[in-house]
Amino acid sequence: MADLKDHRQIGKELDLFSFNEYAPGAVFWHPKGWFLYQEIMKLIRSILAPLGYQEIKTPVMVKSDLFKKSGHWQHFGDTNMFNLQIKEAGDEQSEAASLYSLKPMNCPESTLVYNSDARSYRDLPLKYSDFGILHRNELSGVLGGLFRVREFTIDDAHIYARHDQIGAIVMEMLEMIRNFYKLFGFELRFFLSTKPDKALAIEGQPKLWDEAESSLKEALTKAGIKFDIKDKDGAFYGPKIDFHMTDSQDRDWQLATIQLDFQMPRSLDVQYTNETGEKEYAVMMHRAMTGSIERFIGILIEQLQGNFPLWLAPTQVAILPISDKINAPAQRIQKILVDAGFRSVLDGDNKTLPAKIRQWTLQKVPYLCIIGEKEAQKGDFVSVRTREGIDLGMQDINEFMQKLTQDIEKKI
Repeated sequence: MADLKDHRQIGKELDLFSFNEYAPGAVFWHPKGWFLYQEIMKLIRSILAPLGYQEIKTPVMVKSDLFKKSGHWQHFGDTNMFNLQIKEAGDEQSEAASLYSLKPMNCPESTLVYNSDARSYRDLPLKYSDFGILHRNELSGVLGGLFRVREFTIDDAHIYARHDQIGAIVMEMLEMIRNFYKLFGFELRFFLSTKPDKALAIEGQPKLWDEAESSLKEALTKAGIKFDIKDKDGAFYGPKIDFHMTDSQDRDWQLATIQLDFQMPRSLDVQYTNETGEKEYAVMMHRAMTGSIERFIGILIEQLQGNFPLWLAPTQVAILPISDKINAPAQRIQKILVDAGFRSVLDGDNKTLPAKIRQWTLQKVPYLCIIGEKEAQKGDFVSVRTREGIDLGMQDINEFMQKLTQDIEKKI
């Protein structure tokens, strides 16, 4: 474990991201790192779409009154939220200024999308996903690379449902999250987090918390999942299922979460018309698979030590001609790869072959394709070497691409 590198060191070596004093706690994503970020979001979108999720986008800054209604202001406003007094442009005669906040959570704004139209029981469940940019005013002393930042993105979702739909939806989310983490080889532990001391109180609804906790416990039991209890560790608006993992450096992380919320719909008047034509409060479920995309990527970088699987690697193939004389056939090979959709780089520099192999091995590129006179004379052939130093021999480029395609499709 002592030999493992920190994700910040790997990020610098692979040119993935950086930080700057002009934006403390915010990530500057470089092209390769931004590719990783986009691929993680692309993967999540590909999982959500077949399950009926619709993606929305909500404003980064809204009037603080929204968070006062939702309850976030009481829990985050004084310490963890970025708040701004803003005087409306063009209104020179008025001295009044409105209080705005950079959103620390997506959920209150999601309810505004829901409430933009009348909803019927037939419309439910309604599943909104939202890759919202969030801001929290973390203390400077706790900021730490990608693990703790002030600006970040949650792969958020809010599901509006009827009470009779809760069990099936929670089961669906449990399976979805477990399958997502299997792709990366992460083993999860499960916890039910119960009512905290500072839970949001809704007058006249004393049984809502017990009802919510029972619903989550029943879903975990039906799924055959062993879980522990995190006493009084729920969100202020509802209990939750937390998904934990231990990383490569033996640290515990809480990543994904499923939160059942009977309370915010009452704070923000989230209703639907039931079968008898009467108004009824919807159940609101909060779901995130990574928790924070930034933190998830940081954990993944350290877990893999930058050796990303082929489907996720920013550069999949490095083409290494042994001399300037081979550059023309090497360019042809690269064009074949690029036209087929593979991410490749051609190293045409005047360096020795061992120097090129060392450079691209250190850059963690999965495959190195060496082209010498023998390969060039044979046609579209390359000698393939892995970043682990395994010699796979000379291969026809089409056969090589077929193997790449199979590995990518299987997410190997």
